[in-house]
Amino acid sequence: MDFVTLQESSEMPENHHLKHLRDSFQSPQHQQPQSSVTKASPTIPNVEDYLTKLRALEKTLNAKSCQRRNDKTDEFVLNGDFCSDSSATNFVYHNSLPFERIFCGQVIPPNSHTTTNQLCHSPARLFEQIPQITGNMKPVQLSFRASSQSHAKLFPCDIPCHSVEGGGVVQTRYVTPIDNSAAWKITFSMEGPMYYRQLAIQEGEYKKHHYYSTTSYESEVPLPYFSWAEYDIHSPSPVDFDTAIKGASFMAKNCASRNKREALVQELSKHFRVDALSLCLHNAEPPPGANLRDKIQTMRFYLFHLAFENQCYPDYITEKLWGPMQSGTIPVYFGSPNAKDHAPNNSLIMVDDFPDVATLGKYLNEVANNRTLFEFHQQWRKEPLPPHFHARYDFTEVHSTCRTCRWAYSKFYGLGWNHQNQSLRELEVPRFPCVNGDGQLVQPFTEQWLTPSYAPPSLTYNGPSQRICYERESETLSNHILVIGDALRRTVWQQDGVIDMRIDLLDPGTAFHPHILQIRAPFLAGNSIAMKEIETGHTRIQSGKARFTVLTWPKRNVELKQNGDGGVVEIIIDETSHIPLKLRIIVEDVETLRKGADQDENFFGGLMKKDFFNPMEILFS
Repeated sequence: MDFVTLQESSEMPENHHLKHLRDSFQSPQHQQPQSSVTKASPTIPNVEDYLTKLRALEKTLNAKSCQRRNDKTDEFVLNGDFCSDSSATNFVYHNSLPFERIFCGQVIPPNSHTTTNQLCHSPARLFEQIPQITGNMKPVQLSFRASSQSHAKLFPCDIPCHSVEGGGVVQTRYVTPIDNSAAWKITFSMEGPMYYRQLAIQEGEYKKHHYYSTTSYESEVPLPYFSWAEYDIHSPSPVDFDTAIKGASFMAKNCASRNKREALVQELSKHFRVDALSLCLHNAEPPPGANLRDKIQTMRFYLFHLAFENQCYPDYITEKLWGPMQSGTIPVYFGSPNAKDHAPNNSLIMVDDFPDVATLGKYLNEVANNRTLFEFHQQWRKEPLPPHFHARYDFTEVHSTCRTCRWAYSKFYGLGWNHQNQSLRELEVPRFPCVNGDGQLVQPFTEQWLTPSYAPPSLTYNGPSQRICYERESETLSNHILVIGDALRRTVWQQDGVIDMRIDLLDPGTAFHPHILQIRAPFLAGNSIAMKEIETGHTRIQSGKARFTVLTWPKRNVELKQNGDGGVVEIIIDETSHIPLKLRIIVEDVETLRKGADQDENFFGGLMKKDFFNPMEILFS
């Protein structure tokens, strides 16, 4: 008997018949480059193991397996085949996975089943719609407590976003993944890691679904102090060179900084006038008319302000810098070693640019008494803010909660993510399908059918004679059929953001001629291509930016080839193949933010793999 679904397989001893068959048909002029991976024979299902699990499921659900007679009684039929039991009136659809799936128009809850009197022939889906960057999917759920999602409220965002807000200097945000696995953790804070060690980004934490939202631009969701809503650094005019105090103000309460800024202030005071107006190192009263409650207004009384952070860490740039820039004075900066990468050109004087404090003091005296030098450091106010500043901070126009939802949304649904802009984008390789006039896919990959001699076979296709693409939300490629030769049928579906392919016979049991299916990744000239068999039934081709994952069911090894600048998965279909054969092609971007992440399975790819290798079970009662 053949059962509708198939879950497990075991390998047969190596069989060299398939390779011999191809070589015997291949003429010298059609010889192809040698494979970089040794091709093994297809695998067959482990019948006894599957029967044991299926019988247990039948007992649990009080139902029987949907089955049909076939010439080969030791093979299973894949999900989507027909149930021929004429007495079956009620069908049981069982979802063995911990997340819901949609089958025959019904939502099947996790680890559950539903009963209907209709036999559904369409494939199961995870999503009602194909994921798009327009935000057409279910809301992302954020909270500051792992179990508080029921209190989440809709947050203003361009994609669906529900959030429960929290408080605290260092917080943990939780993201609820769509597969109902353990909540992802995001360490969230605007403090620096020299005071809170847990804020130092650990490269390997992403493997545990632990992410960061801190002042570091290496965070998944950076959280800088500057934002366009809070600071207007460009509009204020410079302080008056003639009337401003030819010295520097310093305002700080914390006199126990980790970077010893207090010693630096004291040393600089020996070479240049420094008025410490707050509690730390207090040595002067505010000028007449100044109000310490308004620090920015107070800074305008001086030509300079000592913008000294309490720690020196990349990207940790606080109001200590942005306040004086908004006031119109010249910041003398000590803190983040890459502050110049963040600020307009020549807008600040970096302490670290000078060999010693005495030289710094000498330069400040020169600027204080030289209008040309003073205007040199204020020239940026008369010019448009430079592109590198916009590149750093334009994303701050969007609230961090919305950006966090965007980021999680991109990971959930395998969409493109622009880390610099903190925005969703199209994938490096568009994954919506395009079909040429012969009925073969030409996007997101090139599908090519060949005979064993690498000649084109006859193809029968009843669709449009010109190229057609399915790129809008309202368009889907469904049940697209191509006949290869006179016996093989290839059907393609676009669903859940992946391409599913099924290869079967027009008439079960009919003999057919061998054919080769090539799936070619569309990488451009000059790309460095990596091809790898992850495990039986799971193959990967990727460049530095894009990844193609090819899954086969029943699980089988495939041949990988380097072809020009692209990679090719080659599948030979002959009498040793297990028909029907199902394939899933997953198109994703490569993760590059963390070292080593480009070699790891992405969340979306893992989800689609789990769904593919664990199809819906169909039983009857």
